[in-house]
Amino acid sequence: MLYDKKMINKISVFIILFSLAACGGSGLSKVLQNDVDSYLAQRDSTVKAISEWGVEMNSIYSEINNRMEASMSRAESATLTNEEEWNKLASVCGSIGDKMEMVERSYNQTLQGLEDDMQTLEAWKQKVLEDSLSDEEALPVLNDLNVKLSAYQDNIGGWRNLATELNKQCIAICLRMDQLK
Repeated sequence: MLYDKKMINKISVFIILFSLAACGGSGLSKVLQNDVDSYLAQRDSTVKAISEWGVEMNSIYSEINNRMEASMSRAESATLTNEEEWNKLASVCGSIGDKMEMVERSYNQTLQGLEDDMQTLEAWKQKVLEDSLSDEEALPVLNDLNVKLSAYQDNIGGWRNLATELNKQCIAICLRMDQLK
């Protein structure tokens, strides 16, 4: 599979544990606690969406690979009517695979970013609970985490749009390749 279920599970468990700890008698002010609760709710939603995207990405990636492999294998056993055009199309298929790998790398980097952010959040929370950070000092860290979370959410739409376009291109190219046999 392209996505790391263990990392998603770790993220989910951390969120639950952090949520439980945050709800208890923390040293967070009411305003800061509300901001943390809002962040955690958005984070839960984002983790779920990223997890769902991982499943969708695997499905699209598998469809593209299967379609390309089928077109390539049929071409190996056939006499091509235009080998030069077929080779160009095969090259485009390779670039589609490269772009899907780019999506996968970006996805995995986002998962790593979420895990890094959890560690930042935990260290931040400890400082706040120990009263070594005032609300004014604590808010920039939370704001930074919110900005990153927003970027992660934007990534999902970008990945989906690119994967959908790549899938459409693959269908058209493989159809044309099949016509050259």
